[in-house]
Amino acid sequence: VNPDGYKLNQTTNPGGGGMQRKNCRVTGGYPKGIDLNRNYGYQWGYDDIGSSPNLSDETYRGTSAFSEAETQI
Repeated sequence: VNPDGYKLNQTTNPGGGGMQRKNCRVTGGYPKGIDLNRNYGYQWGYDDIGSSPNLSDETYRGTSAFSEAETQI
């Protein structure tokens, strides 16, 4: 669940088609946020294929597994 991304998509693309995959947490990178799909614990940070340690990448996985409230159970 990505409430930040959903809200941003509704604001910027009310007709649909918004592509915001990251949450809107300020990280110091641009675009800001963390890709919540890459923030789960299974093989988190195993390699840089499919996710990135780079703040500015669309697939930025965050500082650690489950670092985001949306991915915590």
